[in-house]
Amino acid sequence: MQLRKWTTLIALTGLVACGGKDTDDTAGDTSSGDDTADTAAAAEGFSVSGTIQDYNTNEVANGTGLCVSVVDPTGAIAGGKYEVLASTTANKDGTFTVNGIETASAFGILMLVTACDGDTTNVMYSASGIASSSYTGLGTGDSIDDRIAWVIQDGYGNTLDTDLATAGYVGDSLMTTGALIGYVDDAAGDALGDATVYCQKCGSDTYYWGVGDSTFADGAVANTETVASLGAKWLIPAAPIWTYYAAADGYDFESLLAGTMAGMAVFVSFSAL
Repeated sequence: MQLRKWTTLIALTGLVACGGKDTDDTAGDTSSGDDTADTAAAAEGFSVSGTIQDYNTNEVANGTGLCVSVVDPTGAIAGGKYEVLASTTANKDGTFTVNGIETASAFGILMLVTACDGDTTNVMYSASGIASSSYTGLGTGDSIDDRIAWVIQDGYGNTLDTDLATAGYVGDSLMTTGALIGYVDDAAGDALGDATVYCQKCGSDTYYWGVGDSTFADGAVANTETVASLGAKWLIPAAPIWTYYAAADGYDFESLLAGTMAGMAVFVSFSAL
């Protein structure tokens, strides 16, 4: 149950998409990341605060050297670039507050975690969504609090590459292609087993965390559905921006327009209605 305690905090009720990365756009303070970072709030706009969570360990990440940007993915949907709205350096305890955010994006916004020095060999670009309904009507002095911003770091991307290959994946490394990563929850926010996630006619395969010999397979046989005891986690490498669906007997889900881009992990969640 510890796993679902965190994932239910990022269940999305709207659209999330991302693309068009330009490494020059990942604005962030490159200082050491102590508890005094970002003490001066911007004059205008709302704030987003929360905690960076390590996706591999499911524990709070050490924030030293990590930066968080809030970005608008609208431009990426048309094949351009996302827009960085505001950035900050994370605190050592993994917490962060991004101030001075102003946006009219109807497609949601993303909390993008990166290495402040731009090094992608250790920290994969990692983006977690906030639905537009969460910030509609917010203004100066308002805040969105207690958010989880996931991060893939410490070589976990390479571990996923190895396990994907065992399950039959023949594409390039996730560190190159990026991935859409998520969960399937029931209406109470608990992990839902025996569910599938797919997109129609986009040519992308879905891989599921399981209890076999590797993360995604039992022997050479790839897992075919979610496993509740493992968090109902799934992954789609090189996921194009497309409409994605979840299915499970006895449950209904809203579809999500979502996707990723080269070198980025984008995190979403399907929650039963």
